[in-house]
Amino acid sequence: MTDLDGARSSLVEVGRMLSAAGLSPGSTGNLSIRVGDRIVCTPTGSRLSALETDRLSVIDLDGAVVSGPRATKETFMHRAMYGANPSFGAVVHLHSAHATAVSCLADGDPRDAVLPLTPYLTMRAGAVRSMPYVAPGDPAAAAPIARAVGEGASALLLQNHGSLVAAQTLDDAAAVAEELEESCRLVILTAGLAVRPLSPSQRVALMHRGP
Repeated sequence: MTDLDGARSSLVEVGRMLSAAGLSPGSTGNLSIRVGDRIVCTPTGSRLSALETDRLSVIDLDGAVVSGPRATKETFMHRAMYGANPSFGAVVHLHSAHATAVSCLADGDPRDAVLPLTPYLTMRAGAVRSMPYVAPGDPAAAAPIARAVGEGASALLLQNHGSLVAAQTLDDAAAVAEELEESCRLVILTAGLAVRPLSPSQRVALMHRGP
């Protein structure tokens, strides 16, 4: 099995897992794994629940198709994350309900977009950045994404759109995306209540511990 074959198998497995968890309605969301100077990614219009290893796209780092069907129209977001942090090996973009709901909220700090109610998102990804709204498929989204990643971000909320997460492996990126969705669910559940978020010092201690 080649590295590309392994990446294809991982995309199918994780795509089906995320779909089964209810985090990818319809044909929304896309995944990718970087393998050297190639990116294996989900094709345009695909359902994560129905991915097949022989029907995945392979593109180069400039976005040109190397093999397979036409790639998702949002590969520029994946390429922006890989380009800004070469340690990233996988990207997960989802339209999960609670993360998307929080991405639509008007208030909040764009540099810390998800209220830290529990330790787990902080331990996995630090502060979540909010990216300005750009229409789906518009490459103008790439520049702010790359800037945020260059400043250390690995988990983003795309305003009125969904979540975008990168990590060294696809399993890790999926785990962060799941934790981000759960953290956003807690934000929605506790809206209007007198909550007790983690303090800055508590969060710093957690980030030093890691996941």
